[in-house]
Amino acid sequence: MLITENNFNLLYHLVYALSFLLVLLAVVRIDIYRKAFVANLILKKITITIVIALIFIIGFREYNVGSDTQSYYYYNWILDAKSTISSEVLFDIIIQFIKSQAFSFTVFLLIIAALFYINIIKSFYNIGKLFNVNVFFLFFIFISLFFSKSLSINVIRQGLSLSFLLLAYSIWLNNKSNFTYIVLLLFAVITHTTSLIPIVIFIISFIFNKRRININFYLIIYFISIIVSFFNIGILTFAPFLKVWLEGSHRANYLTDKNDLYITGFKPQFVVFNSVFLIFSWYVQNKILNRNSFLYNNYKVIYLYYILSSIVFFMTFQIPYSDRFGLFSWIVIPILISPFFTFERSVIRYKTPFVLFFLLIYIFFAAYGN
Repeated sequence: MLITENNFNLLYHLVYALSFLLVLLAVVRIDIYRKAFVANLILKKITITIVIALIFIIGFREYNVGSDTQSYYYYNWILDAKSTISSEVLFDIIIQFIKSQAFSFTVFLLIIAALFYINIIKSFYNIGKLFNVNVFFLFFIFISLFFSKSLSINVIRQGLSLSFLLLAYSIWLNNKSNFTYIVLLLFAVITHTTSLIPIVIFIISFIFNKRRININFYLIIYFISIIVSFFNIGILTFAPFLKVWLEGSHRANYLTDKNDLYITGFKPQFVVFNSVFLIFSWYVQNKILNRNSFLYNNYKVIYLYYILSSIVFFMTFQIPYSDRFGLFSWIVIPILISPFFTFERSVIRYKTPFVLFFLLIYIFFAAYGN
């Protein structure tokens, strides 16, 4: 028996509530005793348990839960249609393999959910090791952000692609194998080709960081992009060129504002959302990290990436589905915020208000979405 939409939302909120209570207990203990939580191993086991629960909740959902799920079921599963973009082969391969074994579409959803959360958790283990943060804290940050649920049930192809991307970033941050993160970037591309956009932004950020340009220059461009977007100047200004470039692709349809189901135009809620985390990461960059360390330089690349990807996001407010461009910046928020949960080098004395802040984000966007 599959999980209905109402029951799915209830179970998801219950899992989040449990996660919040456990994180709150942990940080209250840290705030009071000024000692790292003694049960770190227990929290890691709890993280795995919660992730497994989410995989089953998401995998056993009804096929009408999630905006794109029905489309995948009808077109890719029933009609056996292939991706309209020849390079996006990963989903097609997984679907064909599952069908060849005579399994149901639910098995496909379970596999995608498992791949998604395994990538996410592995990313947080890498990030946590770098900043000395418990993986459960990072996972709580992630599920508090409104887009994490959408990645797992709505835009599942892009969600899986971005999970590969986040894992690649986390490996790069730790100065680990170049081969590994290049392979992960390749998996991101063959899952969803739009991942080429954040990859290009990341490369540009890496190059710009080498040039040692004052960070204020990028911040000025960031705020100029907000003003420009407010006056409805953005990607549609260049639509004739982009339409020629994307001719033949169904994504050329994104370059039109004629969509009755999606409100286009300036979105102050997203500007505020991105700007809040920009301020937090600026504070980390200037107050916590040693400027001569490799951690500072690598963090700065992610910081520049966040600024540039946010600018791209603001320039897409004119078109439908601009939030899918916002995902490119949002996916690195756990990296940017992780130093706030570091015991030794934390920039805040009390972590409890920060946990409550993420609870408010979750509640606000849950109410906003309804």
